Amino acid sequence: KNHTYNFYIFRRPINRNVPDQRFLCQTSSINFLIHEGFDFNKLFKEGISYLNIVEEEKYRGNLEEAYKKRTESIQSHQNETNDIIPIPEDARQFIDDVVQQIETFLESDEVELQLPKCNSFLRRLVYQTKVEKFADKITVETRQVENKDRILFVRRLRTREEEEEIEKQKYEEQIGELEDFVGFTKVLRMIVNSGKLIIGHNLCLDLLHTLDKFLNPLPDDYVEFKELAHSLFPK
Repeated sequence: KNHTYNFYIFRRPINRNVPDQRFLCQTSSINFLIHEGFDFNKLFKEGISYLNIVEEEKYRGNLEEAYKKRTESIQSHQNETNDIIPIPEDARQFIDDVVQQIETFLESDEVELQLPKCNSFLRRLVYQTKVEKFADKITVETRQVENKDRILFVRRLRTREEEEEIEKQKYEEQIGELEDFVGFTKVLRMIVNSGKLIIGHNLCLDLLHTLDKFLNPLPDDYVEFKELAHSLFPK
C-alpha cells in the first residue's frame, strides 16, 4: 500500500552563517501552478526550510567557534574588543545617552535594560564602551527579537559560573534553531538511510536538485556526480 505526501519547501532567511537564497521563476510554470490551485501562501508562510550538508556543517562550526570564544573570554576575563575604535562625532550623542541609561540602570532595581535599536557599528561601540567604563559591572548581550531586529540588553555582572551557564543555554538555543533550519533535509536523510528503492518519471533534473539542495553540492565532474548519486541512492 502506498501513500502520497506533499511537502511545501521554502528556505527561511537565516543569518550571516548561510547566504540568503535567490532563485528564478518561469512565468509559464507559475501560471500552471495557479491554474492547478497551488497554495502560494502556504509555500511562503509555512514552507519547510532546509540546508545541505556543507551549509549545515559551516553553520554548526561557526556556532561552535563563537561559543568557544565566548566561554574562553569569560574564563580569562579578556576584553571583548581588542581594537579601540574612535567614536565618530555623529555617534557621540548616542553613546553618551547609552552611558547615562546604564548608570541609571545600575542605581535602580531593574533586572535588565533594553537599549535603543541601533546598527551593527553602534553595537560595536556600545560593547567597546562597556569594556572601558563598566567592565566589572555589567554584561551586554545582543538578542534577536520577534521582528528580527537585533537589540542590545544590559544586565548586572554575574558570577563566572552564571555567565558560563547563560552562554551554554544560548548555544543550545542556537543549535535548536539550526536543527529547525535543517528541516526537510532530515526527511531526505531518512530516505537515504532506509535504502528504499527510488522510482520516478523523467527524474534526472529532480535528482540534481535533490542532491544539491538537500544533501551534497553537485560536483563539476560527471563521473563524480554518478558516484555521489549511486552512493546515496544505490537503487
